[in-house]
Parts: sequence; C-alpha cells; structure tokens
Amino acid sequence: MLESECKAWNVIFLVDQVPPTKIVLLKRAGNKSFAPNMYTGIGGKIELNEDPLASANREMQEETGLRLPLTEFARVHIKPDLMLYYFYGLFSGDLPKTADGSLEWIITDEILSRDIIPTTKRMMEEWKKRDFAVDKPYTVILQESEPVDGIRSAKVLRAEEGLREL
Repeated sequence: MLESECKAWNVIFLVDQVPPTKIVLLKRAGNKSFAPNMYTGIGGKIELNEDPLASANREMQEETGLRLPLTEFARVHIKPDLMLYYFYGLFSGDLPKTADGSLEWIITDEILSRDIIPTTKRMMEEWKKRDFAVDKPYTVILQESEPVDGIRSAKVLRAEEGLREL
C-alpha cells in the first residue's frame, strides 16, 4: 500500500518482443495541460491503497481497452517523494485509439530522439545502456530542477540494480 503523502505513477510500454526492437510511446494530445505533444508511456496516477501493478492494469484498460500481462522492469525515484513504476507488456497488431493522444511504434534506435518527458527520458537512457533488457530490473534516482513551462528537467543521481523502495 502507498502512503497518502507519496505521489506515485505508473508508466507502461508495449513492446514487440523481449528485448524490444520497437516500443509503443504515447504522444500526448496537444490540449493536455501537462506536457502537451510530448512522448511518454501509457499510464497514470496510482490511487491511495492501490498497488502499482493493479494501477497499471487499470490504466491500461481505461486508456486503451487492452488487457495484457504486465511486468515491472524499472523504478524511478524523484527526490523528495515522487515515484514512477515502469511496466512492459508484449503486444502485436493494430494500436488502439486513446483519448490521451496517439500511440506510435518507435524503433529503439530512434526512441531517444523523440521529445520525451524528462523523467521518463532519463529512465530510457538507462534502459538503452542495458540494451533495452527487461529481465534485469533497475532503479534510477533523479533530482528534478525548477520547472520551465511546467516541465522539470531531471538529473540522474545514480542507477542501481534491482527494484528499490527508498
């Protein structure tokens, strides 16, 4: 269970295989108040007393209509109290529509050239260093800067093996 003062989110990536050669990113709609037209995964806020996996399954169903087995592969701690849980699910076929923006298959070699929300981009940079492996979970600790146009940049303080709670 998550404590009420903890802010936690889940982010889900659909992948074509393990390790992936293509990953589905969500390009957020231009009318979104936070990070319009930026890329991220599918996901959302973890509700009070909801565990990260249950939340990821709920968000996947709400945003895409899909029900897929999901596996956590990374965590990002953003000081002082924000937590991001990253999941993947194998998917093939036509991408569903979503009201949150548009889903796009992007090959891994091109993924970091996209305008990705900075906290997720730092996680993806670490993921790329690991050849996009999902079978060796890791945790990234970030420090955010002051926001510019509502978006904070993020600096990696360290990356650790395994899924850690701080």
